[in-house]
Amino acid sequence: MSYQEKMRALERMTGQSQQEIEASIASGERKKKLQRQQRQERQLAQQQAQEAERKRMQAEVEYRVLQAREATIVLPDASVQKPIDKDQSKGGCTNQAALDEAIKNGTLSKQAVCGE
Repeated sequence: MSYQEKMRALERMTGQSQQEIEASIASGERKKKLQRQQRQERQLAQQQAQEAERKRMQAEVEYRVLQAREATIVLPDASVQKPIDKDQSKGGCTNQAALDEAIKNGTLSKQAVCGE
């Protein structure tokens, strides 16, 4: 069936002229094109949002890793590190840093702190 035959059949079925039918078809095509364009724009916006979220999450992970590294880095300082001294008169340990560390670690005992 040729284009003209299809048009005449449509004219008879709809009661519209060939120009009205062609305008209607063109309008439908424009509508479909617009819908397709809007769908593509939504998909692009969604992809960009997902990429931004992925980058945000990656940055957060990197930040937390850096925080964890900073929290665990202990630089030795010779002026702070002293040998554990035993105070024989008190029968205990006078090294406050070792005592604080033992309390923090939950290993508070005379033996753990003073090495007895």
